[in-house]
Amino acid sequence: MSKWFRAADEWISANTWLLILLTLAVMGLFYAYNLDGKLDDDDEGSYLYQTWRITLGETPYRDFLTPQQPFFLFSGATVMRLLGQGVLPVRAVGVVLILVAGLFVCLIGQELLSLQAGLIAMCLFLLNPDVYRWGRMYRPEAYMLCLSTGALYVYVIALRRSRWNWMWLSSLLFGLSTLYKLFGILLLGGCLLAVAVEVVRGRLPWRTALGMGVRLVVPALAVVALVMAIFVLRFPEFYGAVFGHQLRQGRELGWGVRIARKAALFIGYFGLYAPLLIFSILGSNWARKQRHPLLRMLAIQLVTPLSFLFLSRDPSPRHLMYLLPVLSLLFVAALQRLASQPLQSFYWAISAAVLISWLFPETFTALNRDLDTPRVAEYIQAYTAPSDVVLSDYAGLNFFSRRPSTYYGASLSRGATSSGQVTGADLVAEIEAMDVKMVLVDVSPKTAHQMVNLRDYEDFRAYLQQHFTLLAVLPRGEERLEVYYKRR
Repeated sequence: MSKWFRAADEWISANTWLLILLTLAVMGLFYAYNLDGKLDDDDEGSYLYQTWRITLGETPYRDFLTPQQPFFLFSGATVMRLLGQGVLPVRAVGVVLILVAGLFVCLIGQELLSLQAGLIAMCLFLLNPDVYRWGRMYRPEAYMLCLSTGALYVYVIALRRSRWNWMWLSSLLFGLSTLYKLFGILLLGGCLLAVAVEVVRGRLPWRTALGMGVRLVVPALAVVALVMAIFVLRFPEFYGAVFGHQLRQGRELGWGVRIARKAALFIGYFGLYAPLLIFSILGSNWARKQRHPLLRMLAIQLVTPLSFLFLSRDPSPRHLMYLLPVLSLLFVAALQRLASQPLQSFYWAISAAVLISWLFPETFTALNRDLDTPRVAEYIQAYTAPSDVVLSDYAGLNFFSRRPSTYYGASLSRGATSSGQVTGADLVAEIEAMDVKMVLVDVSPKTAHQMVNLRDYEDFRAYLQQHFTLLAVLPRGEERLEVYYKRR
């Protein structure tokens, strides 16, 4: 058997790039299969609606509320203008970006370990349930991951080959990733922390570190500050819509409750990805003991999630997606250290076991098709004209039915309603001012989390019952949508 393994290892070593290209092709097909099957994600629905309205000439922050960064929405609007206003084009672009991020993971693995190790790290990254689940939707994570992983690759090249000026490019990419999603800044923070740790431990001259720090900070800071300043000056609502949305959530909770919830997130994440995290920690420890400077500096990224402790809002596992390229690389580093030689059967067996445990649940989920959302959209179209304003718990229904919503209705969320950023009184004022014809409220005990969390929900519901007629209660998955139509 050892001869067979050695022969397989030799063939893989000689044909690694062929395997990489084949893997990307297969992954592309895997991601693309039934790409438009799931349509009921409420966050994605809001982004689809907002992007569609931009293609019609409306402006975010002024014409509709959104907590998203402008680069993401305008990028999606460009795709819709070029490729069509359906869900498939914008999702397909996201898939391509995720595949490019996976290729960057492979190239980082080549710089730090070997090309073969990079191939396995790429597979671990692309088949991670969070990457697969959210990468197949129209969300800013795909844009952020592509840019931040590319920035990390340039950063590693700059360190390995002492090309310090390349850090300007790395910093610029980190800045752009932050303009798609604010969590993109955390990898840059980890890089700066790694440089600081090397100085404290006497492994890096402080003058060199200072030059590296300037190169890493200035372009990112400049591009983020410039774009933010432009949007704040042009749209005064921008700051409150984006940063206010993040900062107001959870402020009513005490520090003890906030920290307990963050601890619950970390414990839950460990339960989800215990093998990945355990081997990543082993890889980090090996890099420290063996004095592998590049891996050691990469491993510093593992402490960046502690920054969540300073956020008032509750993060979710998908907010840790920015760290998955690093975890995948450290996982492979640990396996390569434990195996007597790279690509030995032990190396592949553990990787395969982890991948299979991730793959099956997500594969079955990807087979499902959402038939309820088109039915609800058709119902809305049957009772309203294209110009009629419809207020819904889920703006995605406005997108699929092609009906305009209100300013606040474009971005209802649990955080916006429970924090008081949006109130029932705000929605009633919009209903009166915009002559809203239809209102859809999710009342399911399992899924309702937006309008039902309005601080004055009872008053809002009483208003609906007084001025609207309840037409039907429509199912959409586990949701139960009460459909109210305005009385004449």
